[in-house]
Amino acid sequence: MAEVLISPGVLARENDQSFLQAQPVQAGAAIVGPTVKGPVGIPTLVTTYSDYQNVFGATQQAGVRYTTTTGGRATYNGTKQVYVSLHASIAYEKQGGGTDSYNFYFYKNGSQLPGSQTQIVGGSGASGEGALSLIYGTLMEQNDYIEIYAENPSSNDDILIKDFQLVIRE
Repeated sequence: MAEVLISPGVLARENDQSFLQAQPVQAGAAIVGPTVKGPVGIPTLVTTYSDYQNVFGATQQAGVRYTTTTGGRATYNGTKQVYVSLHASIAYEKQGGGTDSYNFYFYKNGSQLPGSQTQIVGGSGASGEGALSLIYGTLMEQNDYIEIYAENPSSNDDILIKDFQLVIRE
């Protein structure tokens, strides 16, 4: 802090504010993800949706190439033939007693994909619960659809699917 004597009884004090740290910007939510344009890896403050569109472009819909139904069918809506990798994660609980085996398959357009079968033995644990992963690669064309089938070839006992995730990577 510098002091300068201007005249007797008048003293001017200068406050040096060059060492004060700037306070962080208090903004609401942060959005991280792919955009049509804009700065990469640089936090950018936007206060309205029109600001967002000016900086990052309109909402990107071109990446949505699959639709799903309540029955679990994933349909490819793209226009080009593409090779995809299918990754399914399934958590299940066997219903009924015994140690029946269950088969899980990938189906494309209503037909089993050869070599996609995974067999598990249900009921081997105390609760009959378990988890499995299915991985398969296939070519997809417009309107092709993927489904996963589960079957119990040895009895009529059901299986409860507790959690299911399907990732389709191009």
